[in-house]
Amino acid sequence: PLVNMREPYEFRLFRGLWNVSTQKRKLCKQDTSHRLSTSERVSFQNFNEPTQVHLSLSLETREMNVMFVTRDPIRSYVRYGRNHEELDLQGKAQSLTYRRSDMCDHPANSTRAWREPGYIHTAIMKDLESGQVYYYQVESNDIVDQYYFRGIPVVVVYMH
Repeated sequence: PLVNMREPYEFRLFRGLWNVSTQKRKLCKQDTSHRLSTSERVSFQNFNEPTQVHLSLSLETREMNVMFVTRDPIRSYVRYGRNHEELDLQGKAQSLTYRRSDMCDHPANSTRAWREPGYIHTAIMKDLESGQVYYYQVESNDIVDQYYFRGIPVVVVYMH
């Protein structure tokens, strides 16, 4: 599948052989043109569709972070709750990005290889109960699929 990298795609067909050992293209004798064809540009309907949605643990046992990416720094939230039909809790997302100048060295900071990273949004789901199933979805201009997770179980350690 095509990944929404927040820019249009263009497909190109080349002629030639790729030498795996030297990582270089080896042209055939009859090859006079490297690029044979280029497609029309293909775009996604919404470059600000929340993508790369994932969870991470917080420093607090009753919290969970949810992160996702959009193209622009738009106002974003996570809605969550114990009932998948009624997401009655909400957390506002903080947004950040980085620039080419923030990267340390070539090729990461070269103009040829650089692609704008979009904005990374992080929202915190708070007051979660141990072992309880929670449903959530992130909201920007669009709402993406609904996901679920189980709150972190409490571990009791007895000392003798």
